[in-house]
Amino acid sequence: MKYQELKKILRKAAKEKRVVDAFVTFTPGSFLKAYTQLERTYLFTSNNKAFASPSCSGYSIFGDCMDGQDSGVRLERYMADEKGGKDGWKIENCGIIKYQLLSAHEREMSVVGYYDTLKDANRAMWLKMADAVHCTSEELYAFINENEPAGECGFGKMSAWANNAGPENSNVDWKIVPIYMDGSDAVIFEEA
Repeated sequence: MKYQELKKILRKAAKEKRVVDAFVTFTPGSFLKAYTQLERTYLFTSNNKAFASPSCSGYSIFGDCMDGQDSGVRLERYMADEKGGKDGWKIENCGIIKYQLLSAHEREMSVVGYYDTLKDANRAMWLKMADAVHCTSEELYAFINENEPAGECGFGKMSAWANNAGPENSNVDWKIVPIYMDGSDAVIFEEA
């Protein structure tokens, strides 16, 4: 996907007051030393001033490196396609991120849904877990605190699980899988 296409998607989302997650991978030649694909990829959202209405004061794109080492980077200052100039970081690839929530009851896998943001997917996983352990979403925090130390359940940013849950009192697992899409394909990132 061309950056201008991505920018158009993010501006539309911002105008509609929706948050869309995105990624940008910079070319190896943008840097003086060699970096892996993960170290050259940054994550950001439509919730940045660069994608807001022109009347918004300021212009910024804050992003976090996919390898977890560099966060809150003012990407627009470095990107050649923004304010980084001719010697700025050049884009190798970019696109949007969707989040797929998967569920496994014993060995039966199913897709729960697709979400625009990790926060939305995490919220859906929270609600599914609450339903599976027969409590409200408000009661789930107390349920986890009581049962996690005994090894009966767990909840994290990208996954959750519970024993003796669901209609059959079976083992239930949930996993959030990010899907990086560049407009024509799903993008696979090399491992760190």
